[in-house]
Amino acid sequence: MPTYGEDRFWGCNAFYRDANPEILFTVDIPMQREIIEWGYAEANKVAVGDWEVMPMDMLEPLRMGFTNTKIVESISPDSEYLVVQGDDEMTTFLGLSSPQMKNIIMYNNPELKNMFCGMSALGYAMLNGEKEITLTGFNALENDDYSNQYEGTENYLHKYSSDSRVLSAQQSQFIALLEEFEDVNVFFKNPLTGNVKVEYNELYYYENSDRWILGQGFESDTMR
Repeated sequence: MPTYGEDRFWGCNAFYRDANPEILFTVDIPMQREIIEWGYAEANKVAVGDWEVMPMDMLEPLRMGFTNTKIVESISPDSEYLVVQGDDEMTTFLGLSSPQMKNIIMYNNPELKNMFCGMSALGYAMLNGEKEITLTGFNALENDDYSNQYEGTENYLHKYSSDSRVLSAQQSQFIALLEEFEDVNVFFKNPLTGNVKVEYNELYYYENSDRWILGQGFESDTMR
């Protein structure tokens, strides 16, 4: 999780199950739905990226318009606002109350487009002027430990490995952010050695990573 400043910290996705970070970042639709359904956003700040929020009275007209896709609805009696997300295969109708909306942080920076949650949080911190950031729990970015403390639980893969495109994308996104924001000091927090400053060109995967272009995606995909 990206952390900054004394006694302040941010977390990502299911971290809310174990702690209450100052800001919880969540990008994937299933995790956003879980966090809202659990009620976490009623009293805690949640950063979701770019949302288009509509009044709840748009629900019925939208239902009529989505006839060729599976619809997942997560709407409670106190929902006053509506967020619609998804693709041609599945669309999610997510309802939010006024207390939840007050705690939702929406951001739409083109450089963070298509980034996974942890890297989106890191990029958000960099873009908002943080100059020293410590990362904990990003083992796959520091070494070849691909485990995840939440693997096998709801909305997580049963097992993570080096073959996962999610992990390779995070590594490429990490390098891209470090290259772009060279004036920001990023550290890995190691319980044995303390904080270790990250040098992107010394990362074990630096030479073999598919280049990530901020705001676009994998360089190999953009060249097709």
